[in-house]
Amino acid sequence: MRELIRGAFVSVAVAAGFFAAFVAAALWLPQDQRTIRRHVVAAIVDGTFSAQFTYGPFGGLVWPRHTMDCALASMMIAPATGPVDAVGNRMPAVDTSWHDPRVPDTLDCQALVRAIPELGAGYGDVEYRPVDRYIMGVRVFARTMLSAMPLDTAARVMRGGAFILLGAIGLLALWKLRTTKGRARLLPAGYVCIAVCLTLLYGVHYFDATFFFAPPDYVHFIFILISLAFPLARMRPTSLALYAANYGSLTAIFETLTGGIPFGLAMLPLLLALGFEDDWRTYLMRTIQLWAAFCIAVLVCFAIKRIFTAAFLSDQESFINFLFYRMYGEPAAASGTRLSLGFVLAAYRTWSKLIAFGSANIGTGLVLAALGVFVVQTGRTRKQPWTTGRPILLACWLGVATLIVWAAAFLNHTAIHPYFMARLLVIPVIGAVVLLLSLWISRPPGAGTTDHLPAAA
Repeated sequence: MRELIRGAFVSVAVAAGFFAAFVAAALWLPQDQRTIRRHVVAAIVDGTFSAQFTYGPFGGLVWPRHTMDCALASMMIAPATGPVDAVGNRMPAVDTSWHDPRVPDTLDCQALVRAIPELGAGYGDVEYRPVDRYIMGVRVFARTMLSAMPLDTAARVMRGGAFILLGAIGLLALWKLRTTKGRARLLPAGYVCIAVCLTLLYGVHYFDATFFFAPPDYVHFIFILISLAFPLARMRPTSLALYAANYGSLTAIFETLTGGIPFGLAMLPLLLALGFEDDWRTYLMRTIQLWAAFCIAVLVCFAIKRIFTAAFLSDQESFINFLFYRMYGEPAAASGTRLSLGFVLAAYRTWSKLIAFGSANIGTGLVLAALGVFVVQTGRTRKQPWTTGRPILLACWLGVATLIVWAAAFLNHTAIHPYFMARLLVIPVIGAVVLLLSLWISRPPGAGTTDHLPAAA
C-alpha cells in the first residue's frame, strides 16, 4: 500500500510537469500561420486530402487516409484571438448542406474546405466554435510539422519516424539476444517478436502517416524501447511508478480516443512479464502499481486540462456529458450502429483486416488462434511451476481482459469506431507469439530432438 501511495504522488507530480511542458510547447513551438494555411490549401487543391492509398495486398480501406487530419487542419487555420489559443481548440461550425468534391465527404473535411476563402466565392464565412474535449497534443505536433513542410512530405516523415523507432527496438533486442544465453534469451527474443508484430500487423504503414496516430504511436514505441533497455522486471517500485507515470502522461497529452490508453494498459503486463522471475503475488502487485501510476497520470492530465480551459478559455463545455456519451450514449439512428454484443463482434470481425493487410479472414483467424493458444496453454500449465511460462500467460490474459473492460466501459466509442480501434486486436496476437516463444526457450534440453533415443543396434 505504501508503494501505491508513493506511486500516486509520483504520478501527480509527473502529470503536472508534463502538462506544464505541453503548455510551453504549445506557446513557443513553431507556428507559422501563413505557411500552415498555404500547405493546407495546397493539400486540398492537389488532392492530398482526398487521395486513396492501398492498405495491403488483401484489400484496402473505404476512406482516404487523411480524412481524420481534416479536423486538425481546420483547428490550425482558425484565426488567432490571443496567446491562449495555442492550447485551445476551435473548429468551424458544421454545415451539412455543404459539399466540395476536392475533399472527402465527411463533416470535418467539408467544414475545413468551407472555412477557406481562397478556395472560391462563398467560402470563408464560417463561425468557429471551441472544442476542448481532449488534450490536443496532436494539434501542436501537426502545427509544427506543417510550419516546416507540406502535408504529403509530413506524412512520409511521420511514417519513417515510426519505422525508425520499431527498427531501434528490433536492433537493440537482436544485439541483446546475441549476448545472452539460456532462459535469459526470452527477454530480448520477446522484444524482437513485439517489434515484428507491430511492424507487420499494427497498420504503421498506413495510420502513422497521419497526425492523429503517429504521435501516440511514437509514445508507445519509445516506452517499449525504454523497457527493453531497462527491463521493468528489474526495476524497483519507485522506478516502475516513474516509468508508468511518464508513459501515462505522454499518452494523455496525445490521446484523442484513438486507442492509446487501452494499448498502453494492455501492453504493460507483458512488458513486465518478460524477464520476471519473482512469485505471482509480486507480479500482480507490480502490475497493479504500473496500472495505477499510468491511470492516475492520465486522469490528472485531463483534470488539469479542464481546470485550465475553464480558467483561461471560458470554456463551459461539459466534459462529463461527452464522456458519458462516449461510454453509453445512443448512436445516431442513421449510422446503423447498435450498442449490442452481436453488432460489435461483427464489426470487429470485419475490421480485423487492419491487423492482416486488408484480409478480415486472416485477421479473424489470427485473433482466434491467439485465444486458442491461451486456452490450451492455461489447461496445460495449471500444475506447472510459476516460472515455466506462467508470467507471460497471465500477462496475455490481463491484456485481453484490459481490452474487454475498455470496450465495455466505452461501448459507444467501441461500436462507432472499429475502423481504427480494431488495431488493438494485435495485442492478443503479440501475446500468443511471445507465449509460444517462451515455451520454446523454456523447453527441457533435448526436447523435440532424437538425441535422447538409444542408438540403433
